[in-house]
Amino acid sequence: MHESVSHQTAWVGKVVNPNSTVLTNVEAADFLSKVSARQKTLSNQTPEPKKGSKTRFHTVILDAAEKYLESCNESIPQDAEKMKKAFQKLSKHRLTFIEKLNVIHLAPKTVPDILCMLDDLGIRFTKSELESLEKDCVNLYGN
Repeated sequence: MHESVSHQTAWVGKVVNPNSTVLTNVEAADFLSKVSARQKTLSNQTPEPKKGSKTRFHTVILDAAEKYLESCNESIPQDAEKMKKAFQKLSKHRLTFIEKLNVIHLAPKTVPDILCMLDDLGIRFTKSELESLEKDCVNLYGN
């Protein structure tokens, strides 16, 4: 099993299919950096790929994805334990797994930001529940 699945199991409860799982941005960035490092090691042993080849295109995609994920990760802790605690804090609210993951990735600080991320909040939550959710989002990482 991939090492990211081990701590993610605590969030999900159980992994239904170990080959198909949801990764946090931090886990995805870590995975891509390992793939990129392995590919660079292999490319040092082989001749430079031709312009337009699939291998060269693959490298461009990996680099772009890594840069994007690094820029996303600046706002959230890199520590898996802090992310787990944030997920547990959100678990008291009636949110789907993916909604919790989005809140963890984007760390919204205001009700309008939260409203943009989640479906049917006006139907699903009372005003006091929404205020509690906003408070938890603002203090998600202890800020």
